[in-house]
Amino acid sequence: MKKIIIAGTSLILTLGLASVSRTGMEYHLGRPAFALCTAASIRNDCCFKFIKIANGDVIARDQDDRENKAVAEFRRCLMKDIGCSVEMTEMKSKSFEGIAAICR
Repeated sequence: MKKIIIAGTSLILTLGLASVSRTGMEYHLGRPAFALCTAASIRNDCCFKFIKIANGDVIARDQDDRENKAVAEFRRCLMKDIGCSVEMTEMKSKSFEGIAAICR
C-alpha cells in the first residue's frame, strides 16, 4: 500500500512540475538550450543580424566598434531570440573571427 501511495504522489508531483514549466498551451519540460543552439536557426537568424551589422548597416566610429557591436548583437540574439544558455553563448561567441567562421 505504501508503494502505491508513493508512486501516486510521485506522479502528481511530476505532473505538477510539468505544468509549472508551461509557456503556452503546449508543454516544455526544461529548456533545450543545446538543441536550439546547434540548430540551423543560428545561421538563419543570428548570423543574418551579425553580418548585417558587420557589413555596415549600423553607424560606428571605426571597424573595431563595428565588430564589437556585431558580436554584441550575435550574443543578444543567441540568448534572447533563440534561448541559448550562458555557457553555450560564451562558447559560440568568443571572437569576431570565430563568429564569422560559424556564419560562413
